[in-house]
Order: sequence, then structure tokens, then C-alpha cells
Amino acid sequence: MARFDISMPQFNILRILRGAKEELSVHTVKDRMIEKSPNTTRLMDKLIDKGLIDRIRCEEDRRVVYVSITEKGLDLLTQIDVDFEKTSLFPQSLTDEEANTLSDLLDKIRVEFEEKQ
Repeated sequence: MARFDISMPQFNILRILRGAKEELSVHTVKDRMIEKSPNTTRLMDKLIDKGLIDRIRCEEDRRVVYVSITEKGLDLLTQIDVDFEKTSLFPQSLTDEEANTLSDLLDKIRVEFEEKQ
């Protein structure tokens, strides 16, 4: 990720926001992160400075903050995806259904691992 000037936790935040397809509260993003980070707000601040995400304050409750991915953030993820496909040792022959199954299984393993911690 250094080549794209972001860290792995920042990459994770961008992927969470892309997958959500809508703004999410900062708390929700923290909950969905693969590796929990105590400095998630600072990571998001850096992404905001780079123009990759936007911060939105809740009108009803100013304590609640939402974030959403920008077009620039989506473009960066597309660029990373293309680069990953070119350099990946991961099998390119997986169908979308197989890739989704693999992703679901890895999520299940991650959740089970976290419960044992």
C-alpha cells in the first residue's frame, strides 16, 4: 500500500466505505475493521486530508460523525484492484460465486478467531 500512499488500516477503511455504498458512522467503521485500531479517527483524518473520504456531522446529534468515500477514493481503490489483479498469485479462475463463498468462509473464520481472543 505504500506505493499508493496509504496504510493497510486506511485501505481497510476505504474498502469498508466502498462496500457500504452509503455513509457510515465512525463507530460502525471501527466495528467493521479487520484489525481494530485505537487511532481510527487519526487514520480517517489523513484520508480526509488526501480527499479520499468526507466527514459529515449528524444534524440531530452533533456528537455523531459519518464518513463516506469520495470519487477520488473510489478511483484509488479501482487502481489498487487493477494492480492487485496484475500481480496476484491468487487464482484468477474463481467465479464470482466461488469468490463470495471464499470471502464468507474467511469472515466466518475471522469472527470465530475474534471470539476466542
